[in-house]
Amino acid sequence: MIEQQRKDRMEAVQKLAEDPDSKWNQLEFEEKEYLLQRAVYKRPKWESAMLAFNSRSVSSATDRATKLERRPEIQLAIKEVYEAAGVTAEKLAETVAGALGATKTYVDKDSGLIESDAPDHATRLAAAKMGHEMRDEGSSAKRTENVTIKVDARGNEELEDAVAEALLKKHKKKRKQVEVIDVDPID
Repeated sequence: MIEQQRKDRMEAVQKLAEDPDSKWNQLEFEEKEYLLQRAVYKRPKWESAMLAFNSRSVSSATDRATKLERRPEIQLAIKEVYEAAGVTAEKLAETVAGALGATKTYVDKDSGLIESDAPDHATRLAAAKMGHEMRDEGSSAKRTENVTIKVDARGNEELEDAVAEALLKKHKKKRKQVEVIDVDPID
C-alpha cells in the first residue's frame, strides 16, 4: 500500500517534469531533491533537508529548508506536486469532514477489528483543528504585524484619527489594536 502511494506520487512528479510550464521545472536541483524527499518519501523536514542539501548540521539544514519553503515559487511547486498526486483542497476537506464524526475502533484477539459508537475525541479534535486551519487559510498561529508609519501630524488630531481609521479599515483590526503615537517631525 505504502509502496503504491510512493509510486503514484513519483509518477505525478514525473508528469510535472514533462510539463514545460510547470513551476517544478524552474527549481534548482537541491530544491527539487528536498521536495521529493518531503512529498514523495514523506521524510521529516530535518531529514529531507540534510539529504537534499548534503548537510551535516540538523539546525542549519532545517533553517535552510524553512527559508526555502517560504518562497512563493516553492509554495507553488509544492501545491503542484500535491495536486498532481491527487491531494486537492476538496479531498482534504472531505477527509477532515469525515474525521469530525470519527468513532473508536478496537482490536479483539478473537474476533478481530471491532468498531464502536463511542466518539474518538482525539481524532475529532485533531480534525476540528485542521478544519479550522483550512478555513483560516492554513494559519493556526496568530499573526502579529507591526507597521510603522511616520506621519508629521504636528498635533493635528484630525489627521491622527484619519490615519488610525484608515489602518483600521485596511487591516480590519479592532480600535484598541491601532495606536497613533506622537513622532518627531519628518525631515
